[in-house]
Amino acid sequence: MRKLCIPGLFFTFLWSSLCLAQPTLNSGSFADPNSAGLKSFYAGNDGGLYYFVRNGSDIYWAMEHPGRDYGHVFQGRLEGSTISGSWWDIPKYGRSRSGEVTLAVNQNGDRLSVTSSSGGFPSNRLQTVSLKQVINQLPRQRNPGFTTNTISNLNGAWRSEKRTVMYIRQFGLRVIAFGETPFSNDQQPATAFLMVGFRNGNDLNVQIVHLPKGRTRDQGRGRFRVTGVNSIQKLSGTNTEGVNWSRYFPNISIPLTTVLNLMEGPFFNRLDIVLDNLNDDNRNPQQNSSVNLRNIMRDPYRFDLPYVQGAFTRYHLSNLTSIGSTDLRIDPNNPRRITLSAEFEEDGRELAGVVRRTNEIAAARSGHIFHPQVDIRLRLINQNGAISYEVESVRFTGDFDPNFTPFDVMDQTVNHYLRPALQEALREMFNAAPVKNAFSNALRTMVTSANTNINNQLNAAGLGNVEITGLVLQGNNIVLQFD
Repeated sequence: MRKLCIPGLFFTFLWSSLCLAQPTLNSGSFADPNSAGLKSFYAGNDGGLYYFVRNGSDIYWAMEHPGRDYGHVFQGRLEGSTISGSWWDIPKYGRSRSGEVTLAVNQNGDRLSVTSSSGGFPSNRLQTVSLKQVINQLPRQRNPGFTTNTISNLNGAWRSEKRTVMYIRQFGLRVIAFGETPFSNDQQPATAFLMVGFRNGNDLNVQIVHLPKGRTRDQGRGRFRVTGVNSIQKLSGTNTEGVNWSRYFPNISIPLTTVLNLMEGPFFNRLDIVLDNLNDDNRNPQQNSSVNLRNIMRDPYRFDLPYVQGAFTRYHLSNLTSIGSTDLRIDPNNPRRITLSAEFEEDGRELAGVVRRTNEIAAARSGHIFHPQVDIRLRLINQNGAISYEVESVRFTGDFDPNFTPFDVMDQTVNHYLRPALQEALREMFNAAPVKNAFSNALRTMVTSANTNINNQLNAAGLGNVEITGLVLQGNNIVLQFD
């Protein structure tokens, strides 16, 4: 072991010098950038932060912008006072460009000027800064800005068993990466590094360079092996704070209203209500009335609907399949509250009733309930990695026929029998486990349905074939989870 002293390097505490134990490497010693007039930290005129490392004539840096969606890795050479090489955006951020850049080293390395560039290099000038000046701006780990889900392309974020995250980008056979351990605000990560190298089949052979963003200093060769679509194993080489790496995927947020509107036809617009307490043999039929969600429930939910028996008359609701359409209303102030409104569509949206003498079935006259409607109010909730609901209220409304007599018979039929029986039946049906499960499954299906904006968003992020492991309500959004 030998000691490397770096005078004048500023850390959180203003040390005048820092001596680090540094192993001798076969690939060359780790050199202080200051020995060639270069510094460890630069800020671009665009606000990006640059972490520089020099090894002889080899120059490496990683760049991140604290407030914009881009960052890159650079590999190049120093010849005299000129640095030239290649840069590649990393999938820690959303931009995915690459190009060449040449810089002139001015003012003993305090300032670097871009003399030529391609691909949209983000800075024109780089000015030296101290770690103390930028430590509260160091970007922390984040979900990847772009990713893939194939064994042939390693783009994406990879997490180790030590929770180190490595953002890999693959260009043909070339592989570049930026990695860092977790850290808190106003601190450095224990380790930050970049990798540049090549892929040969499922083997990666790379140069690993620790960056001054982190506290450790090292560099050397490394070997990795791709062991699956979303798994990599480190075989040997310089420390990267992890051996087993798994690609993980960004959670995607989708407006809740977008998904609910897609569900109106496949789930909500399937409600059937049958009201029937009329038969021809003067007996009260048992469980002739029912509520049902077509193609969701195997059997209708049946219930009794007694008729009103007067001294000489009965008031019945005739055999009536009464629901033809539903309307889904979403609370604009709280999309987690939704109301399923169902209107009866027989006889001009009326419930037809029949009054008859006890023993004279043919001698009957009709009375109606105008504009009958059922409102079922649900509140969406998170439940075990899925989205379900609670039934907040069920309400039946309608207007009595003002010309119908006796009025008290209709009032008793509706308020004492129909309303409570129907409301309770609907509440029990929507509270049934099979219906709640069907709702959760339908919602999950909607977020990945083909030819939807949601599906397009997943495909754009490289997640079209990735299994969704959970759906979670966050605010007014549904968050799709992938690990």
